[in-house]
Amino acid sequence: MKWFVLLAAMAYPEENEEECKKAVEAFRASYNNSVESARIDAVREVAKHQCEKTIGVLSQLLTGETPKVRIAAAKALGGYDHPKAVEAVAAAVLPNRDRHEVLEALAKALEDLDWEVGAAVLNPLLRKHDDMDILEALHIIVPVLGKMGSATSVEPLIKLLEHAENEGKRVRVGGKRYAGNPRLAALKGPIDKALQQITGGDQSSSDKWDDWWKANRERLLAGATVIYRCKATGKRWGQRAGEPQECPNHDKPQKDGQPVKVKLH
Repeated sequence: MKWFVLLAAMAYPEENEEECKKAVEAFRASYNNSVESARIDAVREVAKHQCEKTIGVLSQLLTGETPKVRIAAAKALGGYDHPKAVEAVAAAVLPNRDRHEVLEALAKALEDLDWEVGAAVLNPLLRKHDDMDILEALHIIVPVLGKMGSATSVEPLIKLLEHAENEGKRVRVGGKRYAGNPRLAALKGPIDKALQQITGGDQSSSDKWDDWWKANRERLLAGATVIYRCKATGKRWGQRAGEPQECPNHDKPQKDGQPVKVKLH
């Protein structure tokens, strides 16, 4: 699946360049306003124009702005079927980890965008559960990973499940019994659900998930459906890995399908 890292370099159909330029200029003129509601209106207006210039403008608003403006920008970017929008939204997750209303909007945007690269950016956060801000964020991120369905999330989720199970156990130290971190332990249910959504499996513990995944991983990947996006039309379609990429919805002879994600079942 190394081809996913090439997505950002591919060509994407855009709105007319001159129209995009005018939209960005109009945005900059109207955004210079101290009234928050006016800035949000400017965000919504420029978001009507689908091009890399507007993605760049909106991306800058995901940090360093008021929470409501950040949320408006996140919602807008969630409507772009473009890897640069995915990268921008995913990159804003960590800076907004302590602003949960913004984080929820970013997570929903990643869910709506539904690109494999979104999961690739979020997966490393599963290892940072010792950071209390990130731990709280994981209660939003884990369900999103389940819905995104990337096979790359399975092993990090199993490892996090192991930590959640351990935190649910009481330990004895010096004659006293201590409970683990309840917020980490509370992730057990959401992690189980996410793993079920991604794989179609149903196991009762991290050890069993690990054994099951090792035994079934190659079979599941071999039978997976690759979701492609047609560069000419923006339409998505699914087909088995290795089959010819015959882009539907137009009559151009060239194969212009872009791999977006992989579904295991």
